[in-house]
Amino acid sequence: LVDVYPQEAKAHAVFGDLLFNDTQYSPSREQYRMAIELDPEKFPIWQQVLYINVELNDFESLLKESEKAIDYFPNQPVLFYFNGVAKMQLNLHHEAIISLKQGINLTIDNPPLLSQFYASLGDAYHKVNNDTASDFSYRESLKHEPDNAYVLNNFSYYLSLRADNLDEAEKMSFKANQIEQNNSAFMDTYGWILYQKSDFEKAKFWIEKALKNGGNESPVINEHYGDILYRLQK
Repeated sequence: LVDVYPQEAKAHAVFGDLLFNDTQYSPSREQYRMAIELDPEKFPIWQQVLYINVELNDFESLLKESEKAIDYFPNQPVLFYFNGVAKMQLNLHHEAIISLKQGINLTIDNPPLLSQFYASLGDAYHKVNNDTASDFSYRESLKHEPDNAYVLNNFSYYLSLRADNLDEAEKMSFKANQIEQNNSAFMDTYGWILYQKSDFEKAKFWIEKALKNGGNESPVINEHYGDILYRLQK
């Protein structure tokens, strides 16, 4: 079809869909890009290109193409989310905060997307050492999606690093482990909170669980285990 109709955007878009459904992301993206060149007014195609950029960890392309998409669709909040994610991955944290806040201001009646925005905003504020704004953002994220295990884990872990609000951190981390079991990072967070609360035996139990579930490959989890064993005089 695309050989016969090379100037038809829809032909490239349909071919892109077929390749995408077959998880052939790179050739799929090329077809979508051709479709956009021929007809840049199709928002769903832009969205697919940006999603593929994330799947391919191509954050340079994600930044450039999200900015182009925003020029065409300045009222679509999800584009600002992609743009913010790209800037965070490229260590442009202050710029990411601006993009994410713009997206939040555009988001109406979409709690999951708002939760995502605030979660990423919490991550970005953490990177620039603004703990107050980071904590506020994580709390806002959980208001919109209270069972978001990723946010529960990140927020509780950052609290544990500061030894701040440890009782709250423990509750959130325990909930994250109930929602997503066998996640070594989540187990490590819970163990580290217990360590900060001087419950070293229980902390050891949870860190050992983390190590058995793939955490043995993590330098951080191994270091935490060493700290706990040292406290137990082992």
